[in-house]
Amino acid sequence: MTQSAKISEQAGKLMVTGDITFVTVMDFLAESLPLLKQCKELNFDFSNVKEVDSSALSLLIEWRKYAKRHNKPITFQELPQKLESIAAVSGVEKIIT
Repeated sequence: MTQSAKISEQAGKLMVTGDITFVTVMDFLAESLPLLKQCKELNFDFSNVKEVDSSALSLLIEWRKYAKRHNKPITFQELPQKLESIAAVSGVEKIIT
């Protein structure tokens, strides 16, 4: 069963929770954008993410493009091993590290 993904700001981090899959990713991206506008730095924490697929990698790439357009530093912490594997197979691991 797919759980929707959520994002919230806590102590300077953007806490990501739930599942980031083809089912949830578009709504999650739309939900995240207003929060990104409020932050000076984009420090994402994925320690509470349960499930990912390749759409999660697309999301991280979109966030990185957003950060570049708006001159905001960006980091990704506690990425799920599955997401790191997808990035490695896709040849884009440097984008998320």
